Amino acid sequence: MAPAKIQTYFRRPIDCSPNQLRAFTRIVMEGGEVPLANLQRGIPMAEVLFFTGIGNILMGVGAFRFAQAGYHRYLFAQAGVPEMYNPDSVETCWLCVSKPHRGKGVWKDARAARLAYLGNRPAHGLHRAANDLISPLVEPSGYAQAGTPFHSDTSEHLLRLVVLNHDPEYDAAKGLIYGPRHAPVGAGAGTGAEA
Repeated sequence: MAPAKIQTYFRRPIDCSPNQLRAFTRIVMEGGEVPLANLQRGIPMAEVLFFTGIGNILMGVGAFRFAQAGYHRYLFAQAGVPEMYNPDSVETCWLCVSKPHRGKGVWKDARAARLAYLGNRPAHGLHRAANDLISPLVEPSGYAQAGTPFHSDTSEHLLRLVVLNHDPEYDAAKGLIYGPRHAPVGAGAGTGAEA
């Protein structure tokens, strides 16, 4: 019998069970990147949450959030590239692999699933510049650093803005179509209800 394969499933927050939301929150909090109150306030605003694991063993999580125009415009300005701000960009956030499962291919599977979900939509993310777990994975994930690292009013850390499918200068007149807003959402058995 072949060993079980790591899989990534996507769920809208409203479609998640309470157990899934608790497990998602626990793993994000384990990563130590976001205050609990901010996470709890942000989860309902997510376009989709994703759960990566084997069967009911949850190994990693993350999300795509809808654009928050004022805040995202601020991030691009802080990074020194206000011309790159794209109002259609979706935010990649809360990426975390549970400590006992790091080095097992969780990130690789989740990355492939995230990129397939996004298609050619523009996306951006933010991470601590000193986060040695994330920094080496940015380019292989298709993202590139935008501008220069910066300090923000919302964090005590030096931050790095990364982008995917962004023009060097956003031009609304191009009328680009960035792909579907809703890719098929996995409905398989492995939902990450367990830890």
